[in-house]
Amino acid sequence: MPSVRPVQPPTADVSLELLLRDEVQQLLDHFAGVMKMQVIFFSARGEVLRRSRGSGNSGYCRLIQEKIFGLERCLERDRLELANCAGQGTLRCYLCHAGLREAIAPVTVNGAVAGFVMLGQFRVSDVIPFAVLEKVPPEHYEALWREFLKLPRIADDELENLLGLFQMLVDYITARELVALSGDRLFERLERYLEKHLTEPVTIKAAARAAGQSVSSLSHKLKARYGASFKTILIEKRLRRAEMLLREHPELSIAEIAAQTGFADRFYFSRIFRKYRGCPPSAYRDGKSAGANGADPSPPWRRCSGQTRNAGE
Repeated sequence: MPSVRPVQPPTADVSLELLLRDEVQQLLDHFAGVMKMQVIFFSARGEVLRRSRGSGNSGYCRLIQEKIFGLERCLERDRLELANCAGQGTLRCYLCHAGLREAIAPVTVNGAVAGFVMLGQFRVSDVIPFAVLEKVPPEHYEALWREFLKLPRIADDELENLLGLFQMLVDYITARELVALSGDRLFERLERYLEKHLTEPVTIKAAARAAGQSVSSLSHKLKARYGASFKTILIEKRLRRAEMLLREHPELSIAEIAAQTGFADRFYFSRIFRKYRGCPPSAYRDGKSAGANGADPSPPWRRCSGQTRNAGE
């Protein structure tokens, strides 16, 4: 495994909000496409911020989550490994409870962990662990083996090279300063205001007043710091909350999620979701998107196909 210099774990100063430049999405997509794997970017708090597009959760993992161990077991392991990576401040490669390899590396800003990039769902052998097989219902045994063998296999002598490339990807994101933190008081005030009023019709005039800025000053500072407009930042926050509701609350209708995320109606919500995420919210929830393998209702490997719009739109 590549050697990595330890860094400081997350602190309150770096756990507020991350805004990622468009290039991050492109990097995740290219890396995942070449490696036939999946890549996801987490905030320091474990929130899913970006996912590589064009590949869904594997059939093997869907069976593991739906028929054998359950979704919560996967989520628990994700939380544990994020915490371990934060504590160590270095790249980790581990074997998950389903017998697959995953890797996770910290992204640092000002010497502290500000987020994580995870690479996952590949195998290093042709054998499913006995601890998994003994839990498999007979009617799913053949399907599980079939889906397992479809996963990309990395030989022992190739694993170090893969991890080295993965670390270079993370180092590039850090070196190019593609991750921005909202860590000062102005942006803390703005974030608190948006979180509190996200379900309401929010205007830049009201947000600027809450942040103690003029409209022109706030617009300039947002553009200078994040390369994005106030409108784009607000939409992204609403979409992130909508994604969370779609993943974790299947009982909510699309109209209810639109109302809880500040969109005027479900039609406008669906149009914006498709524009920025490449698929309608119903497809995101169902794990289906036109022209690509489906997304899956489980973090961290949810996917939509299509292209994310430029942040300046």
